Amino acid sequence: MPDERVLIVGCGRIAGGFNEADESAVLTHAVAYRRQGARLVGCCDTDADRAERFARRWQVERWGTDLGALLAACRPEVVSVCTPPAGRLEQVRAVLAAGVRAVLVEKPLAATAAEARAIQGLAGRPLLVNFPRAFDPFYLRLEREVAAGTLGSLRQGVARYYGSALTNATHWIERLLALFGPATSARRTGGTGTEPIIELSFAGAAVLLLPTPGTQYAPFELELLFERQRLRVVDSERRAEHFESMPDPAFPGYFNLSPTPGWEGAAPSHEALGESVAAVLRLAAGQPLQVDWRALLERAALTAEILESVGAQ
Repeated sequence: MPDERVLIVGCGRIAGGFNEADESAVLTHAVAYRRQGARLVGCCDTDADRAERFARRWQVERWGTDLGALLAACRPEVVSVCTPPAGRLEQVRAVLAAGVRAVLVEKPLAATAAEARAIQGLAGRPLLVNFPRAFDPFYLRLEREVAAGTLGSLRQGVARYYGSALTNATHWIERLLALFGPATSARRTGGTGTEPIIELSFAGAAVLLLPTPGTQYAPFELELLFERQRLRVVDSERRAEHFESMPDPAFPGYFNLSPTPGWEGAAPSHEALGESVAAVLRLAAGQPLQVDWRALLERAALTAEILESVGAQ
Protein backbone atom coordinates (compact mmCIF):
# COMPACT_ATOMS: atom_id res chain seq x y z
CA MET A 1 0.00 0.00 0.00
CA PRO A 2 2.77 2.55 0.67
CA ASP A 3 3.81 4.62 -2.35
CA GLU A 4 0.51 4.14 -4.22
CA ARG A 5 0.07 6.81 -6.91
CA VAL A 6 -2.93 9.02 -6.10
CA LEU A 7 -4.78 11.68 -8.10
CA ILE A 8 -7.20 14.05 -6.36
CA VAL A 9 -10.06 15.53 -8.40
CA GLY A 10 -11.48 18.70 -6.85
CA CYS A 11 -9.21 20.86 -4.69
CA GLY A 12 -11.60 22.25 -2.11
CA ARG A 13 -11.98 21.94 1.66
CA ILE A 14 -12.40 18.18 1.97
CA ALA A 15 -9.49 17.62 -0.43
CA GLY A 16 -7.05 19.68 1.62
CA GLY A 17 -8.60 22.92 2.83
CA PHE A 18 -9.63 21.80 6.31
CA ASN A 19 -5.96 20.99 6.98
CA GLU A 20 -4.58 24.09 5.28
CA ALA A 21 -3.08 25.56 8.44
CA ASP A 22 -2.81 22.50 10.67
CA GLU A 23 -2.07 18.87 9.80
CA SER A 24 -2.34 17.47 13.33
CA ALA A 25 -5.77 15.90 12.66
CA VAL A 26 -6.81 13.81 9.65
CA LEU A 27 -9.57 15.99 8.19
CA THR A 28 -8.79 15.82 4.46
CA HIS A 29 -7.84 13.43 1.70
CA ALA A 30 -4.42 15.02 1.31
CA VAL A 31 -3.42 14.43 4.93
CA ALA A 32 -5.01 10.97 5.05
CA TYR A 33 -3.01 9.80 2.03
CA ARG A 34 0.18 11.30 3.48
CA ARG A 35 -0.36 9.38 6.72
CA GLN A 36 -0.68 6.17 4.69
CA GLY A 37 2.53 6.83 2.76
CA ALA A 38 0.80 7.25 -0.61
CA ARG A 39 2.12 9.68 -3.27
CA LEU A 40 -0.01 12.57 -4.48
CA VAL A 41 1.00 12.58 -8.14
CA GLY A 42 -1.72 14.86 -9.51
CA CYS A 43 -4.61 17.18 -8.71
CA CYS A 44 -7.38 18.51 -10.93
CA ASP A 45 -9.88 21.34 -10.57
CA THR A 46 -12.02 23.42 -12.91
CA ASP A 47 -10.34 26.47 -11.36
CA ALA A 48 -6.71 26.46 -12.52
CA ASP A 49 -5.54 28.83 -9.78
CA ARG A 50 -7.09 26.64 -7.09
CA ALA A 51 -5.46 23.54 -8.57
CA GLU A 52 -2.08 25.27 -8.63
CA ARG A 53 -2.43 26.47 -5.02
CA PHE A 54 -3.36 22.96 -3.93
CA ALA A 55 -0.39 21.49 -5.78
CA ARG A 56 2.02 23.92 -4.13
CA ARG A 57 0.57 23.43 -0.65
CA TRP A 58 0.63 19.63 -0.80
CA GLN A 59 3.70 19.16 -3.03
CA VAL A 60 1.69 17.51 -5.82
CA GLU A 61 3.69 16.64 -8.92
CA ARG A 62 1.17 17.63 -11.63
CA TRP A 63 -1.88 19.84 -11.66
CA GLY A 64 -4.40 21.17 -14.19
CA THR A 65 -8.00 21.43 -15.34
CA ASP A 66 -8.08 18.60 -17.90
CA LEU A 67 -8.97 15.38 -16.08
CA GLY A 68 -8.32 13.13 -19.06
CA ALA A 69 -4.87 14.58 -19.65
CA LEU A 70 -3.94 14.25 -15.99
CA LEU A 71 -5.13 10.64 -15.83
CA ALA A 72 -2.97 9.83 -18.85
CA ALA A 73 0.09 11.71 -17.56
CA CYS A 74 -0.07 10.63 -13.90
CA ARG A 75 -1.20 7.00 -14.34
CA PRO A 76 -2.72 6.91 -10.83
CA GLU A 77 -3.58 3.68 -9.08
CA VAL A 78 -6.11 5.39 -6.79
CA VAL A 79 -8.29 8.46 -7.43
CA SER A 80 -10.21 10.55 -4.89
CA VAL A 81 -13.15 12.45 -6.41
CA CYS A 82 -13.75 15.44 -4.13
CA THR A 83 -15.88 17.57 -6.45
CA PRO A 84 -19.47 18.74 -5.83
CA PRO A 85 -22.02 16.08 -6.84
CA ALA A 86 -23.23 17.89 -9.97
CA GLY A 87 -21.33 16.48 -12.93
CA ARG A 88 -19.94 13.61 -10.87
CA LEU A 89 -21.14 10.93 -13.30
CA GLU A 90 -18.84 11.98 -16.16
CA GLN A 91 -15.89 12.38 -13.82
CA VAL A 92 -16.32 8.88 -12.42
CA ARG A 93 -16.80 7.50 -15.92
CA ALA A 94 -13.49 9.04 -17.03
CA VAL A 95 -11.65 7.81 -13.95
CA LEU A 96 -12.89 4.24 -14.26
CA ALA A 97 -12.13 4.21 -17.99
CA ALA A 98 -8.51 5.07 -17.16
CA GLY A 99 -8.11 1.68 -15.52
CA VAL A 100 -7.37 2.79 -11.95
CA ARG A 101 -7.41 0.11 -9.26
CA ALA A 102 -9.83 1.83 -6.84
CA VAL A 103 -11.79 5.08 -6.49
CA LEU A 104 -12.92 7.02 -3.42
CA VAL A 105 -15.91 9.29 -4.16
CA GLU A 106 -17.15 11.96 -1.80
CA LYS A 107 -20.74 11.90 -0.62
CA PRO A 108 -23.42 12.58 -1.70
CA LEU A 109 -22.75 10.18 -4.53
CA ALA A 110 -24.51 12.30 -7.19
CA ALA A 111 -26.86 15.24 -7.66
CA THR A 112 -29.76 13.00 -8.74
CA ALA A 113 -30.93 9.50 -7.95
CA ALA A 114 -30.63 8.52 -11.63
CA GLU A 115 -26.98 9.62 -11.74
CA ALA A 116 -26.26 7.78 -8.49
CA ARG A 117 -27.64 4.57 -9.98
CA ALA A 118 -25.68 5.19 -13.18
CA ILE A 119 -22.45 5.51 -11.18
CA GLN A 120 -23.32 2.32 -9.35
CA GLY A 121 -23.72 0.61 -12.70
CA LEU A 122 -20.25 1.73 -13.80
CA ALA A 123 -18.52 0.26 -10.76
CA GLY A 124 -17.01 -2.89 -12.19
CA ARG A 125 -13.96 -2.28 -10.00
CA PRO A 126 -13.86 -1.02 -6.38
CA LEU A 127 -15.62 2.30 -5.90
CA LEU A 128 -15.84 3.43 -2.30
CA VAL A 129 -18.16 6.24 -1.19
CA ASN A 130 -16.70 8.45 1.52
CA PHE A 131 -19.20 8.14 4.33
CA PRO A 132 -16.48 8.15 7.02
CA ARG A 133 -18.84 6.88 9.71
CA ALA A 134 -19.18 3.65 7.74
CA PHE A 135 -15.53 2.95 8.70
CA ASP A 136 -15.53 4.38 12.23
CA PRO A 137 -14.96 1.58 14.80
CA PHE A 138 -17.67 3.11 17.03
CA TYR A 139 -20.37 2.83 14.36
CA LEU A 140 -19.12 -0.58 13.22
CA ARG A 141 -19.55 -1.81 16.79
CA LEU A 142 -23.09 -0.43 16.83
CA GLU A 143 -23.86 -2.24 13.56
CA ARG A 144 -22.70 -5.53 15.09
CA GLU A 145 -24.83 -5.02 18.20
CA VAL A 146 -27.94 -4.22 16.17
CA ALA A 147 -27.35 -7.22 13.87
CA ALA A 148 -26.92 -9.50 16.90
CA GLY A 149 -30.23 -8.33 18.36
CA THR A 150 -28.72 -7.49 21.75
CA LEU A 151 -30.41 -4.07 21.79
CA GLY A 152 -33.87 -5.38 20.98
CA SER A 153 -36.13 -3.93 18.32
CA LEU A 154 -35.95 -0.28 17.35
CA ARG A 155 -38.90 1.69 18.73
CA GLN A 156 -38.11 5.32 17.89
CA GLY A 157 -35.31 7.57 16.77
CA VAL A 158 -34.33 11.21 16.30
CA ALA A 159 -31.36 12.48 14.30
CA ARG A 160 -30.34 16.13 14.27
CA TYR A 161 -28.26 17.65 11.50
CA TYR A 162 -27.04 21.12 10.62
CA GLY A 163 -26.78 22.85 7.25
CA SER A 164 -28.26 21.30 4.14
CA ALA A 165 -29.70 17.81 3.99
CA LEU A 166 -27.64 17.00 0.89
CA THR A 167 -24.45 17.81 2.78
CA ASN A 168 -25.15 16.48 6.26
CA ALA A 169 -28.42 14.53 6.60
CA THR A 170 -26.88 12.13 4.09
CA HIS A 171 -24.56 10.87 6.85
CA TRP A 172 -27.43 9.89 9.13
CA ILE A 173 -29.49 8.36 6.34
CA GLU A 174 -26.58 6.12 5.33
CA ARG A 175 -25.99 5.09 8.95
CA LEU A 176 -29.68 4.29 9.49
CA LEU A 177 -29.74 2.17 6.33
CA ALA A 178 -26.63 0.34 7.54
CA LEU A 179 -28.23 -0.34 10.92
CA PHE A 180 -31.79 -1.20 9.94
CA GLY A 181 -31.86 -1.97 6.22
CA PRO A 182 -33.87 -0.20 3.50
CA ALA A 183 -36.51 2.19 4.80
CA THR A 184 -40.10 1.04 4.33
CA SER A 185 -41.15 4.65 3.75
CA ALA A 186 -39.69 8.14 3.55
CA ARG A 187 -41.62 11.39 3.71
CA ARG A 188 -41.03 15.06 4.31
CA THR A 189 -43.07 16.43 7.20
CA GLY A 190 -41.86 20.03 7.25
CA GLY A 191 -38.83 22.26 6.97
CA THR A 192 -37.50 23.75 3.75
CA GLY A 193 -36.11 22.34 0.52
CA THR A 194 -32.54 22.59 1.75
CA GLU A 195 -33.33 21.71 5.38
CA PRO A 196 -36.31 19.34 5.37
CA ILE A 197 -37.74 17.42 8.29
CA ILE A 198 -37.66 13.80 7.13
CA GLU A 199 -39.43 10.80 8.60
CA LEU A 200 -37.97 7.40 7.79
CA SER A 201 -39.75 4.19 8.79
CA PHE A 202 -38.05 0.88 9.50
CA ALA A 203 -40.40 -2.05 10.18
CA GLY A 204 -42.89 0.26 11.86
CA ALA A 205 -40.40 2.32 13.87
CA ALA A 206 -40.09 5.97 12.85
CA VAL A 207 -36.87 7.99 12.86
CA LEU A 208 -37.11 11.77 12.46
CA LEU A 209 -34.27 13.72 10.87
CA LEU A 210 -34.46 17.28 12.16
CA PRO A 211 -32.58 20.32 10.80
CA THR A 212 -31.34 22.90 13.29
CA PRO A 213 -31.59 26.34 11.64
CA GLY A 214 -30.59 29.37 13.66
CA THR A 215 -28.16 27.72 16.06
CA GLN A 216 -24.73 29.24 16.56
CA TYR A 217 -23.29 25.76 17.06
CA ALA A 218 -23.53 22.77 14.71
CA PRO A 219 -25.50 19.95 16.37
CA PHE A 220 -25.06 16.51 14.88
CA GLU A 221 -26.77 13.94 17.07
CA LEU A 222 -28.49 10.57 16.94
CA GLU A 223 -30.79 9.12 19.58
CA LEU A 224 -32.17 5.61 19.23
CA LEU A 225 -34.69 3.98 21.57
CA PHE A 226 -34.68 0.20 21.47
CA GLU A 227 -36.78 -2.27 23.42
CA ARG A 228 -34.18 -2.76 26.11
CA GLN A 229 -31.51 -0.13 25.51
CA ARG A 230 -31.12 3.52 24.62
CA LEU A 231 -28.28 5.17 22.74
CA ARG A 232 -27.51 8.86 22.38
CA VAL A 233 -24.61 9.86 20.14
CA VAL A 234 -23.53 13.50 20.24
CA ASP A 235 -21.30 13.11 17.21
CA SER A 236 -20.54 16.82 16.96
CA GLU A 237 -18.99 16.62 20.45
CA ARG A 238 -17.45 13.15 20.04
CA ARG A 239 -19.29 11.50 22.92
CA ALA A 240 -21.92 8.84 23.40
CA GLU A 241 -24.29 7.71 26.15
CA HIS A 242 -25.45 4.08 26.24
CA PHE A 243 -28.06 2.78 28.67
CA GLU A 244 -29.86 -0.50 29.29
CA SER A 245 -33.17 -1.29 30.96
CA MET A 246 -32.85 -2.47 34.58
CA PRO A 247 -35.42 -3.18 37.33
CA ASP A 248 -36.13 -0.13 39.46
CA PRO A 249 -35.12 -1.01 43.04
CA ALA A 250 -37.68 1.35 44.54
CA PHE A 251 -40.69 0.44 42.42
CA PRO A 252 -41.20 -3.30 41.79
CA GLY A 253 -42.35 -4.07 38.27
CA TYR A 254 -40.91 -0.89 36.79
CA PHE A 255 -37.72 -0.49 34.76
CA ASN A 256 -35.39 2.45 34.35
CA LEU A 257 -32.16 3.09 32.49
CA SER A 258 -28.68 2.40 33.78
CA PRO A 259 -25.31 2.94 32.02
CA THR A 260 -24.39 -0.12 29.96
CA PRO A 261 -21.20 -1.86 31.15
CA GLY A 262 -18.52 -2.04 28.49
CA TRP A 263 -19.53 1.11 26.62
CA GLU A 264 -17.65 3.55 28.83
CA GLY A 265 -15.44 5.79 26.73
CA ALA A 266 -16.83 4.60 23.40
CA ALA A 267 -17.32 7.57 21.09
CA PRO A 268 -17.29 8.49 17.39
CA SER A 269 -14.18 9.93 15.79
CA HIS A 270 -13.79 13.08 13.72
CA GLU A 271 -10.82 11.57 11.88
CA ALA A 272 -12.57 8.58 10.31
CA LEU A 273 -11.68 9.95 6.86
CA GLY A 274 -8.33 8.35 7.53
CA GLU A 275 -10.13 4.99 7.75
CA SER A 276 -11.85 5.64 4.40
CA VAL A 277 -8.54 6.38 2.70
CA ALA A 278 -6.88 3.36 4.29
CA ALA A 279 -9.78 1.26 2.99
CA VAL A 280 -9.50 2.47 -0.61
CA LEU A 281 -5.76 1.80 -0.55
CA ARG A 282 -6.43 -1.74 0.71
CA LEU A 283 -8.94 -2.23 -2.11
CA ALA A 284 -6.35 -1.04 -4.62
CA ALA A 285 -3.93 -3.62 -3.21
CA GLY A 286 -6.53 -6.39 -3.49
CA GLN A 287 -6.85 -6.77 0.28
CA PRO A 288 -10.15 -7.60 2.03
CA LEU A 289 -12.16 -5.01 3.96
CA GLN A 290 -14.39 -5.19 6.99
CA VAL A 291 -16.82 -2.95 5.08
CA ASP A 292 -18.49 -4.27 1.91
CA TRP A 293 -17.91 -1.54 -0.68
CA ARG A 294 -20.76 -2.74 -2.88
CA ALA A 295 -23.21 -2.60 0.04
CA LEU A 296 -21.97 0.90 0.88
CA LEU A 297 -22.44 1.95 -2.75
CA GLU A 298 -26.02 0.62 -2.64
CA ARG A 299 -26.71 2.64 0.52
CA ALA A 300 -25.30 5.74 -1.19
CA ALA A 301 -27.71 5.23 -4.09
CA LEU A 302 -30.63 4.63 -1.72
CA THR A 303 -29.70 7.80 0.15
CA ALA A 304 -29.87 9.78 -3.08
CA GLU A 305 -33.27 8.27 -3.85
CA ILE A 306 -34.60 9.13 -0.39
CA LEU A 307 -33.43 12.74 -0.58
CA GLU A 308 -34.89 13.14 -4.05
CA SER A 309 -38.21 11.60 -2.98
CA VAL A 310 -38.63 14.17 -0.17
CA GLY A 311 -37.64 17.08 -2.42
CA ALA A 312 -34.34 17.91 -0.73
CA GLN A 313 -32.39 20.52 -2.70
